Amino acid sequence: MTRLQTLRAMDTFNAERQKRVAAMYGVSQVGQPVTNVRTNLGFTMRGPVANDAMRQQLAPFSVDAPYEPIEVFLTLLATHDGGTYFDIGANLGYFSLVAACNRAVGAPLVVHAFEPAPFYHDLLRRNILGNRLSRIVKPHALALAGSAGEQTLHLFDTSSSLDATWAQETRGQGPLGTQAVPTAALDDLFDPSDLLAPFIFKIDVEGSEMAVLRGGARLLQSSESAFVLVEAHHDSQEQHAVLRLLTDWGYTCLGLARYTDEEYLNVWNDKLVTLDEIADDPSLWCGYWMCLREGHQRAAEVISQYGLYPLFVSTRYLDSDGLADLLAGRQDDAPDV
Repeated sequence: MTRLQTLRAMDTFNAERQKRVAAMYGVSQVGQPVTNVRTNLGFTMRGPVANDAMRQQLAPFSVDAPYEPIEVFLTLLATHDGGTYFDIGANLGYFSLVAACNRAVGAPLVVHAFEPAPFYHDLLRRNILGNRLSRIVKPHALALAGSAGEQTLHLFDTSSSLDATWAQETRGQGPLGTQAVPTAALDDLFDPSDLLAPFIFKIDVEGSEMAVLRGGARLLQSSESAFVLVEAHHDSQEQHAVLRLLTDWGYTCLGLARYTDEEYLNVWNDKLVTLDEIADDPSLWCGYWMCLREGHQRAAEVISQYGLYPLFVSTRYLDSDGLADLLAGRQDDAPDV
């Protein structure tokens, strides 16, 4: 096939696939068809067809960027050389699998994946088992909070939250249902001295960030805690307070990606935004925040390699073998200088 013929075939394939996936929008994910997809990051994933992580694998050419590209890229950087990775709000386990399948050879890594919603926790466990990662990834059917107990989890189409008002304030809709779930404080579950260092955190808990921080104050203030990646899509006093608390605990917080009408504004831009800049211009509010422990070697390594992000995005459809072949070919063809 010529390149143009290939592009036409890809366009037809993608349109048909996108049509099938789009039909599931607005359908509760519990009621959607569940399927398996092979990712270009070294693992297979099972989930509802219109789940964001799934649909961008099923119809990859219908989007401008891979699934949550900055988070994926930073997860690769932060976990590559091992440590303990806390995936708080794991959903299907995408980020847990990214970390476990892309660490350096021989790097000791333990992943703790927290997902309280029963439907998603079941898929999380299946994805861990299906990729033979039980020795690395430990699933927890818990909602992290300020203390142990039981709380009401509010279920939405693609996520869940302990905050009953979160979806109404951010998406203009109420929950589809509720579920009583057990809660725990991070500090009650782990002693820093028992964990592989350094500690890396991804926090995606839809409005409950402060409770997670308060319940994990000892762990997050440990000198071995190097990196916190937190989603904070809604510009509010509560989200500012979360970032200010992390700043007080010795982290430098840098904003990564901004959203308008659910579209990325700076997918290809590696500019970082400080909290002080946000204070001067609230329109710069970022959806993702990278919080780096001042003086920690792993944090320094992450920031020193952040400039690789545009290359990561531009090669998003290649797997590791494809990248290696591309690099080998370029080196073989390179002229002598």
